[in-house]
Amino acid sequence: MSESYVLKYLTADFPYVKEIMGFFMACQGAIAVRSISASRKPKPFVWFHAFALSVVVGFGGACFTPLLMGRPTSMLSSDINFPLCFIAFYLVNYSPFDIVHKILTTFLGTCVVTIFAQLFRAKGISTFVNIAFKAFEESPSAYYSIPVVGPIAFATLLGNMGPFFVKGFHGHLEGGMPFGFQNGLFCASLYHFYSNDTSGVIGISIRKAVNMVIAAVPALSSATENLSDEVLAASFITGFMTLMGILQLPKLLGPKFSPFDPLSEVVVMLLGMDIPPGTAMKKNNSKSVQKLTTSEPAAQQDQAGKKKKKKKTKNA
Repeated sequence: MSESYVLKYLTADFPYVKEIMGFFMACQGAIAVRSISASRKPKPFVWFHAFALSVVVGFGGACFTPLLMGRPTSMLSSDINFPLCFIAFYLVNYSPFDIVHKILTTFLGTCVVTIFAQLFRAKGISTFVNIAFKAFEESPSAYYSIPVVGPIAFATLLGNMGPFFVKGFHGHLEGGMPFGFQNGLFCASLYHFYSNDTSGVIGISIRKAVNMVIAAVPALSSATENLSDEVLAASFITGFMTLMGILQLPKLLGPKFSPFDPLSEVVVMLLGMDIPPGTAMKKNNSKSVQKLTTSEPAAQQDQAGKKKKKKKTKNA
Protein backbone atom coordinates (compact mmCIF):
# COMPACT_ATOMS: atom_id res chain seq x y z
CA MET A 1 0.00 0.00 0.00
CA SER A 2 2.78 2.44 0.91
CA GLU A 3 4.52 1.70 -2.40
CA SER A 4 1.39 2.68 -4.32
CA TYR A 5 1.18 6.02 -2.47
CA VAL A 6 4.83 6.74 -3.20
CA LEU A 7 4.33 5.91 -6.88
CA LYS A 8 1.24 8.11 -7.04
CA TYR A 9 3.28 10.97 -5.61
CA LEU A 10 6.24 10.41 -7.95
CA THR A 11 3.96 10.29 -10.98
CA ALA A 12 1.77 13.16 -9.70
CA ASP A 13 -1.25 10.91 -10.10
CA PHE A 14 -3.68 11.90 -7.35
CA PRO A 15 -6.77 14.13 -7.08
CA TYR A 16 -6.31 17.92 -7.11
CA VAL A 17 -2.59 17.54 -7.75
CA LYS A 18 -2.28 20.90 -9.52
CA GLU A 19 -4.08 22.74 -6.74
CA ILE A 20 -2.04 21.06 -3.98
CA MET A 21 1.29 21.65 -5.73
CA GLY A 22 0.42 25.25 -6.50
CA PHE A 23 -0.75 25.98 -2.94
CA PHE A 24 2.38 24.67 -1.24
CA MET A 25 4.62 26.32 -3.83
CA ALA A 26 2.89 29.60 -3.04
CA CYS A 27 3.27 28.92 0.70
CA GLN A 28 7.01 28.41 0.28
CA GLY A 29 7.31 31.72 -1.56
CA ALA A 30 5.24 33.56 1.06
CA ILE A 31 7.29 32.11 3.93
CA ALA A 32 10.56 33.11 2.25
CA VAL A 33 9.38 36.67 1.61
CA ARG A 34 8.08 36.99 5.18
CA SER A 35 11.60 36.20 6.43
CA ILE A 36 13.11 38.76 4.04
CA SER A 37 10.59 41.39 5.15
CA ALA A 38 11.30 40.73 8.84
CA SER A 39 15.01 41.30 8.24
CA ARG A 40 14.36 44.74 6.71
CA LYS A 41 13.64 46.50 10.01
CA PRO A 42 12.63 49.24 10.49
CA LYS A 43 11.17 49.23 6.96
CA PRO A 44 9.47 45.86 6.25
CA PHE A 45 7.53 45.36 3.04
CA VAL A 46 4.00 46.72 2.74
CA TRP A 47 1.46 43.99 2.01
CA PHE A 48 1.27 44.43 -1.77
CA HIS A 49 5.05 44.56 -2.12
CA ALA A 50 5.31 41.36 -0.08
CA PHE A 51 2.52 39.68 -2.07
CA ALA A 52 4.03 40.53 -5.47
CA LEU A 53 7.45 39.34 -4.34
CA SER A 54 5.92 36.11 -3.00
CA VAL A 55 4.46 35.42 -6.43
CA VAL A 56 7.84 35.98 -8.11
CA VAL A 57 9.75 33.88 -5.56
CA GLY A 58 7.26 31.01 -5.83
CA PHE A 59 6.39 31.19 -9.52
CA GLY A 60 9.22 33.16 -11.14
CA GLY A 61 9.93 30.43 -13.66
CA ALA A 62 6.27 30.03 -14.58
CA CYS A 63 5.94 33.82 -14.92
CA PHE A 64 8.88 34.57 -17.19
CA THR A 65 10.40 31.46 -18.78
CA PRO A 66 7.55 30.76 -21.28
CA LEU A 67 8.10 34.22 -22.76
CA LEU A 68 11.42 32.97 -24.20
CA MET A 69 9.43 30.60 -26.42
CA GLY A 70 6.67 33.09 -27.21
CA ARG A 71 4.16 31.06 -25.20
CA PRO A 72 1.54 32.39 -22.78
CA THR A 73 2.52 31.93 -19.15
CA SER A 74 0.40 29.61 -17.04
CA MET A 75 0.11 32.42 -14.51
CA LEU A 76 -2.23 34.09 -16.99
CA SER A 77 -3.77 31.09 -18.76
CA SER A 78 -4.70 29.36 -15.48
CA ASP A 79 -7.44 30.64 -13.20
CA ILE A 80 -6.06 28.99 -10.07
CA ASN A 81 -2.44 30.14 -9.70
CA PHE A 82 -3.00 33.77 -8.69
CA PRO A 83 -5.88 32.93 -6.32
CA LEU A 84 -3.72 30.22 -4.72
CA CYS A 85 -0.89 32.75 -4.35
CA PHE A 86 -3.16 35.20 -2.53
CA ILE A 87 -4.73 32.52 -0.30
CA ALA A 88 -1.32 31.19 0.68
CA PHE A 89 0.04 34.69 1.25
CA TYR A 90 -2.91 35.63 3.46
CA LEU A 91 -2.80 32.46 5.53
CA VAL A 92 0.97 32.63 6.05
CA ASN A 93 0.90 36.28 7.13
CA TYR A 94 -2.56 37.07 8.52
CA SER A 95 -4.11 33.88 9.91
CA PRO A 96 -5.54 34.15 13.47
CA PHE A 97 -2.81 33.83 16.13
CA ASP A 98 -0.36 33.32 13.24
CA ILE A 99 -1.30 29.65 13.43
CA VAL A 100 -0.63 28.75 9.78
CA HIS A 101 2.88 30.21 9.79
CA LYS A 102 3.68 28.48 13.06
CA ILE A 103 2.50 25.10 11.72
CA LEU A 104 4.22 25.39 8.33
CA THR A 105 7.55 26.42 9.85
CA THR A 106 7.78 23.42 12.17
CA PHE A 107 10.10 20.71 10.91
CA LEU A 108 7.19 18.49 9.87
CA GLY A 109 5.35 21.40 8.25
CA THR A 110 8.49 22.47 6.38
CA CYS A 111 8.91 18.91 5.10
CA VAL A 112 5.33 18.86 3.77
CA VAL A 113 5.74 22.24 2.07
CA THR A 114 9.08 21.17 0.57
CA ILE A 115 7.77 17.83 -0.70
CA PHE A 116 4.91 19.33 -2.71
CA ALA A 117 6.92 22.37 -3.82
CA GLN A 118 9.60 20.04 -5.19
CA LEU A 119 6.92 18.02 -6.97
CA PHE A 120 5.80 21.26 -8.62
CA ARG A 121 9.37 22.03 -9.72
CA ALA A 122 10.00 18.52 -11.04
CA LYS A 123 6.80 18.59 -13.08
CA GLY A 124 7.88 21.95 -14.42
CA ILE A 125 11.21 20.57 -15.66
CA SER A 126 9.62 17.66 -17.52
CA THR A 127 6.90 19.90 -18.96
CA PHE A 128 9.32 22.56 -20.17
CA VAL A 129 11.67 19.99 -21.70
CA ASN A 130 8.75 18.58 -23.68
CA ILE A 131 7.56 22.03 -24.77
CA ALA A 132 10.95 22.91 -26.23
CA PHE A 133 11.48 19.44 -27.70
CA LYS A 134 8.19 19.56 -29.59
CA ALA A 135 8.99 23.06 -30.84
CA PHE A 136 12.42 22.06 -32.21
CA GLU A 137 11.77 18.38 -32.99
CA GLU A 138 11.43 18.87 -36.75
CA SER A 139 14.72 20.73 -37.10
CA PRO A 140 17.50 19.07 -35.09
CA SER A 141 21.10 20.06 -35.72
CA ALA A 142 23.42 18.12 -38.00
CA TYR A 143 25.35 16.82 -34.99
CA TYR A 144 22.69 14.73 -33.21
CA SER A 145 19.40 13.06 -33.99
CA ILE A 146 17.32 15.26 -31.66
CA PRO A 147 17.59 18.88 -30.47
CA VAL A 148 19.74 18.89 -27.32
CA VAL A 149 20.63 22.36 -26.09
CA GLY A 150 17.22 24.06 -26.42
CA PRO A 151 15.09 21.69 -24.30
CA ILE A 152 17.74 21.37 -21.57
CA ALA A 153 18.51 25.09 -21.36
CA PHE A 154 14.82 26.05 -21.44
CA ALA A 155 13.99 23.76 -18.52
CA THR A 156 17.11 24.81 -16.58
CA LEU A 157 16.14 28.47 -16.77
CA LEU A 158 12.78 27.58 -15.22
CA GLY A 159 14.32 27.13 -11.77
CA ASN A 160 16.50 30.24 -12.00
CA MET A 161 14.20 32.99 -13.25
CA GLY A 162 12.90 33.75 -9.75
CA PRO A 163 16.39 34.12 -8.21
CA PHE A 164 17.52 36.22 -11.20
CA PHE A 165 14.57 38.54 -10.64
CA VAL A 166 14.96 38.79 -6.87
CA LYS A 167 18.76 38.68 -6.43
CA GLY A 168 19.82 40.16 -9.75
CA PHE A 169 22.14 38.60 -12.32
CA HIS A 170 25.36 39.14 -10.36
CA GLY A 171 23.77 38.34 -7.01
CA HIS A 172 22.59 34.95 -8.25
CA LEU A 173 25.82 33.93 -9.99
CA GLU A 174 28.71 35.60 -8.15
CA GLY A 175 29.23 32.63 -5.81
CA GLY A 176 29.68 30.13 -8.65
CA MET A 177 27.15 27.90 -10.40
CA PRO A 178 24.04 27.89 -8.17
CA PHE A 179 22.34 24.65 -7.22
CA GLY A 180 19.38 25.67 -9.38
CA PHE A 181 21.59 25.46 -12.47
CA GLN A 182 23.29 22.24 -11.34
CA ASN A 183 19.97 20.55 -10.59
CA GLY A 184 18.31 21.85 -13.74
CA LEU A 185 21.09 20.70 -16.05
CA PHE A 186 21.22 17.24 -14.46
CA CYS A 187 17.47 16.58 -14.26
CA ALA A 188 16.58 18.15 -17.60
CA SER A 189 19.37 16.25 -19.38
CA LEU A 190 18.43 12.93 -17.81
CA TYR A 191 14.73 13.35 -18.52
CA HIS A 192 15.29 14.59 -22.07
CA PHE A 193 17.64 11.83 -23.18
CA TYR A 194 15.74 9.06 -21.39
CA SER A 195 12.29 9.95 -22.66
CA ASN A 196 12.88 11.74 -25.98
CA ASP A 197 16.12 10.28 -27.37
CA THR A 198 14.73 7.06 -28.82
CA SER A 199 17.47 6.40 -31.40
CA GLY A 200 20.58 8.29 -30.28
CA VAL A 201 23.50 6.65 -28.53
CA ILE A 202 23.07 8.72 -25.35
CA GLY A 203 19.42 7.84 -24.84
CA ILE A 204 19.96 4.16 -25.62
CA SER A 205 22.92 3.94 -23.21
CA ILE A 206 21.05 5.65 -20.36
CA ARG A 207 18.01 3.41 -20.76
CA LYS A 208 20.18 0.28 -20.78
CA ALA A 209 21.92 1.34 -17.57
CA VAL A 210 18.67 2.23 -15.82
CA ASN A 211 16.96 -0.97 -16.93
CA MET A 212 19.86 -3.00 -15.54
CA VAL A 213 19.44 -1.33 -12.15
CA ILE A 214 15.66 -1.82 -12.19
CA ALA A 215 15.99 -5.48 -13.15
CA ALA A 216 18.38 -6.04 -10.24
CA VAL A 217 15.77 -4.79 -7.71
CA PRO A 218 12.55 -6.86 -7.85
CA ALA A 219 10.51 -4.23 -5.99
CA LEU A 220 11.47 -1.57 -8.54
CA SER A 221 10.83 -3.93 -11.42
CA SER A 222 7.28 -4.72 -10.32
CA ALA A 223 6.47 -1.09 -9.47
CA THR A 224 7.66 0.34 -12.79
CA GLU A 225 6.75 -2.41 -15.26
CA ASN A 226 3.68 -0.51 -16.56
CA LEU A 227 5.32 2.93 -16.72
CA SER A 228 6.33 4.52 -19.99
CA ASP A 229 9.82 5.93 -20.45
CA GLU A 230 8.47 9.46 -20.06
CA VAL A 231 6.67 8.73 -16.78
CA LEU A 232 9.59 6.71 -15.41
CA ALA A 233 12.07 9.52 -16.12
CA ALA A 234 9.72 12.08 -14.58
CA SER A 235 9.33 9.86 -11.49
CA PHE A 236 13.08 9.62 -11.07
CA ILE A 237 13.70 13.37 -11.21
CA THR A 238 10.78 13.92 -8.81
CA GLY A 239 12.32 11.49 -6.33
CA PHE A 240 15.76 13.05 -6.72
CA MET A 241 14.53 16.62 -6.33
CA THR A 242 12.38 15.72 -3.33
CA LEU A 243 15.34 14.08 -1.62
CA MET A 244 17.55 17.11 -2.33
CA GLY A 245 14.88 19.48 -1.02
CA ILE A 246 14.64 17.58 2.26
CA LEU A 247 18.42 17.25 2.67
CA GLN A 248 18.87 20.99 2.10
CA LEU A 249 16.61 21.93 5.01
CA PRO A 250 18.45 24.02 7.66
CA LYS A 251 18.07 21.30 10.30
CA LEU A 252 19.68 18.68 8.04
CA LEU A 253 22.56 19.38 5.61
CA GLY A 254 21.60 22.99 4.94
CA PRO A 255 20.74 24.97 1.79
CA LYS A 256 24.37 25.06 0.58
CA PHE A 257 24.57 21.27 0.25
CA SER A 258 24.97 20.02 -3.30
CA PRO A 259 25.96 16.51 -4.43
CA PHE A 260 27.32 18.07 -7.61
CA ASP A 261 29.93 20.30 -5.96
CA PRO A 262 32.77 17.73 -5.63
CA LEU A 263 32.53 16.72 -9.29
CA SER A 264 32.20 20.29 -10.53
CA GLU A 265 35.21 21.39 -8.47
CA VAL A 266 37.34 18.60 -9.95
CA VAL A 267 36.26 19.44 -13.51
CA VAL A 268 36.87 23.15 -13.00
CA MET A 269 40.31 22.47 -11.52
CA LEU A 270 41.32 20.07 -14.33
CA LEU A 271 40.31 22.66 -16.93
CA GLY A 272 42.22 25.36 -15.09
CA MET A 273 39.08 27.44 -14.64
CA ASP A 274 39.46 27.84 -10.87
CA ILE A 275 41.29 31.11 -11.59
CA PRO A 276 38.97 34.02 -12.48
CA PRO A 277 39.23 35.11 -16.15
CA GLY A 278 42.02 37.62 -16.70
CA THR A 279 43.69 36.96 -13.34
CA ALA A 280 46.39 34.68 -14.78
CA MET A 281 47.28 37.25 -17.45
CA LYS A 282 47.56 39.98 -14.83
CA LYS A 283 49.84 37.81 -12.69
CA ASN A 284 52.07 37.04 -15.66
CA ASN A 285 52.19 40.70 -16.64
CA SER A 286 53.03 41.77 -13.07
CA LYS A 287 55.85 39.18 -12.92
CA SER A 288 57.32 40.45 -16.19
CA VAL A 289 57.11 44.03 -14.94
CA GLN A 290 58.88 43.02 -11.72
CA LYS A 291 61.66 41.36 -13.74
CA LEU A 292 62.08 44.48 -15.82
CA THR A 293 62.20 46.76 -12.79
CA THR A 294 64.69 44.54 -10.98
CA SER A 295 66.91 44.18 -14.05
CA GLU A 296 67.00 47.91 -14.82
CA PRO A 297 69.19 48.93 -11.83
CA ALA A 298 71.69 46.14 -12.63
CA ALA A 299 71.92 47.29 -16.24
CA GLN A 300 72.43 50.88 -15.14
CA GLN A 301 75.24 49.82 -12.78
CA ASP A 302 76.96 47.92 -15.62
CA GLN A 303 76.79 50.96 -17.88
CA ALA A 304 78.18 53.20 -15.12
CA GLY A 305 81.07 50.77 -14.57
CA LYS A 306 81.91 50.71 -18.27
CA LYS A 307 81.99 54.53 -18.39
CA LYS A 308 84.39 54.67 -15.42
CA LYS A 309 86.73 52.21 -17.11
CA LYS A 310 86.72 54.29 -20.31
CA LYS A 311 87.61 57.45 -18.35
CA LYS A 312 90.52 55.66 -16.61
CA THR A 313 91.96 54.44 -19.89
CA LYS A 314 91.77 57.95 -21.40
CA ASN A 315 93.52 59.52 -18.41
CA ALA A 316 96.21 56.90 -18.60
